[in-house]
Amino acid sequence: MEENLMYDIRDKVTADRAGIDPLSKSHLGEHLPGDTVEIREQLPTPMLTWDTDSLVSNITEMARWAAEKRVLLAPHGKTTMTPDLWKAQLATGAVGITVANAAQARVAAAHQVPLIIVGNEFLTPPGLRWLRDITAAPGPEVMCWVDSLEAVELMGQALAGTGRPVQVCVELGIPGRRAGVRDDAQISPIVHAIREADGLSFAGFSGFEGVLPKERVDEVRSFLERMGALLERFVQEIETETPVVTAGGGLYFDLVAEVLTPVAQRCGDARVIVRSGAYLLHDHLHYERLTPRVTRGDGPSLTPAAILWTRVLSRPEEDLAILDAGKRDFAYDITLPRPLRVHRADGTVEELAKAEIFDSNDQHGYLRCHGEGLQVGDLVELGQAHPCTIADKWRDILLVTRTSPHQLRWDAVLRTCF
Repeated sequence: MEENLMYDIRDKVTADRAGIDPLSKSHLGEHLPGDTVEIREQLPTPMLTWDTDSLVSNITEMARWAAEKRVLLAPHGKTTMTPDLWKAQLATGAVGITVANAAQARVAAAHQVPLIIVGNEFLTPPGLRWLRDITAAPGPEVMCWVDSLEAVELMGQALAGTGRPVQVCVELGIPGRRAGVRDDAQISPIVHAIREADGLSFAGFSGFEGVLPKERVDEVRSFLERMGALLERFVQEIETETPVVTAGGGLYFDLVAEVLTPVAQRCGDARVIVRSGAYLLHDHLHYERLTPRVTRGDGPSLTPAAILWTRVLSRPEEDLAILDAGKRDFAYDITLPRPLRVHRADGTVEELAKAEIFDSNDQHGYLRCHGEGLQVGDLVELGQAHPCTIADKWRDILLVTRTSPHQLRWDAVLRTCF
């Protein structure tokens, strides 16, 4: 385990080191990975970079936490859709990667992910045909979810006669929220249908507690206790070699371990699989305030890895600066980015304590200066909220190390598969 924890993206990332497509918005001109880039003069804007040291630290810290808590990691790959980072997570102890749909599952299979958890109902006919093909020969272990007899019937019809049965978890849900069984009286018929279906194998229970807000921790705990009780109730019906219970977003994975690990031990060492994915990038605004380490004192120490570099295009009003980045460049679904630092023309780099972004268009951000004295041409670093909507605007992402306040070393190109 300790050897795996020493995985270093800088040495082992398999991303193409030949540069970036000239038509990509991440293109760095004549620069190649390994080069030093002058931040103010040579970095095009807008530009998204991920800090190498932060990624390595986050992967290592989460792997260490999981090992200590005796849970397994299958982090949600949709956060970055960057297979090179999936490989880093797998090399550091993750047992698989979670995805949301058939398209993402195909990416995972193409990159030799050993366990693909489709954290969703998997019902599209083309997707089921692909699943039938991939299970007809040696390949990845695939796990899907169902929450109804209709879903079992659709999957069973499509996968009958496959070489390897697809592992299926019964998804539990929360009233008013996402998919998942609400009434536990429905579970026994669903389990029976899975066991009767050709091509399916009952593996255990799944759910996502992260749809509950931070002030409803008691409800989160109750939901996880429900999941554990059902695992104990139906453990004798499970057809896979090891029972599975899986949960865990970015806010409550400590409670997943606390509640479900004792249950798993009573159920023949069932696998408790945590699917958190946001820890990889972390953030400056949302998870920074809400991770288990902050809210309950139990969890890995995480560092924001993503920086969006922008430039002041205009100062059309006394307290207003217009930036060259907008909704096509940064995450905005939870809150708008936070200005972190300004790189001025005289070479000084200063923290921005008062400035705030209060609105955005497709390609522009509206920044209220609050006396920070920003000038046209200044470079502004932004921190973002919600890791799961940071990367999807970018085809190529620069992996960098900050070697000085004024310079970055370009370590590699990470390519996304959105």
